[in-house]
Amino acid sequence: MEKQTSALKFGNFQTYTSPRLKKRPKLAKLIHNVFGYTNVGSFARARIFRGLLEEVPSQNFKRVLDIGCGWGEYSFMMAKGLPHTTVTALEVDPPKIQ
Repeated sequence: MEKQTSALKFGNFQTYTSPRLKKRPKLAKLIHNVFGYTNVGSFARARIFRGLLEEVPSQNFKRVLDIGCGWGEYSFMMAKGLPHTTVTALEVDPPKIQ
């Protein structure tokens, strides 16, 4: 049986959400193409997050609220990996909202 979080792939949107990577789009794309992600710490946290989601029936989620979503990487990951779920992301820091 395939794990329910196998569709959650981290890193797809880092090149669009990271201020550092937006300044160097060609380098960001190269790093992403080689490794599949651009930030090792965020990738490690995403693996833990995916593991925790294995403990709950995420395939039954209809709505998810991501409070304090930061740059939105986890929100994007859930929106793409759980297409039957509506993901709402909230953030108060103006640079991150942009």
